[in-house]
Amino acid sequence: MTVVAFDSLGTLFDLGAAGDRMPTVLQHALSLTVTGQWAPLDELASALDPKVAEALPELDPYEDASAALSRVGAGGDQAWVLTNGGLDSTRKLLERGGLADIVAEIRSAEEVERYKPQAEVYELLPEDATLVSAHAWDVIGARAAGREAVWVNRDRRAWPYAAVLRPAEEASDLVTGAALTAQPA
Repeated sequence: MTVVAFDSLGTLFDLGAAGDRMPTVLQHALSLTVTGQWAPLDELASALDPKVAEALPELDPYEDASAALSRVGAGGDQAWVLTNGGLDSTRKLLERGGLADIVAEIRSAEEVERYKPQAEVYELLPEDATLVSAHAWDVIGARAAGREAVWVNRDRRAWPYAAVLRPAEEASDLVTGAALTAQPA
């Protein structure tokens, strides 16, 4: 059985109006990681941008999230979530979005007190796991940590990092991304 891990914030869950404000929170999270410090994402968001902090618990899943997670399970693999968010807040989001029953496990940056794209976060996944993410920086982190990755490129943007650590696969939606992770028989 293979693990297919999905990023949560911005991949399974639509950041909506918070999407334009989230990069500031993530920049500060990465700065903490680089300097060897830690604060939970919820606390960072509250301190930096209360509107983001208010929005995060209310995010809705993308309409293809359930079908993508179900497709992984139907193929005999396990759907996991790998997130920069906290375990409890991610569990609540999955429950609120009706996705909790189709996710086998949640792994969080808080377990290693480092944020993605730091290698320790991806090392929470089995070595043969594949990450599905809508963030190019997340794909680079997974690939650098020795994991395969599928980039969900909903907006059909050009890969922002030239030829550096390109994803193994690229998809325009989550269901296609899940299908690309299927192991050959």
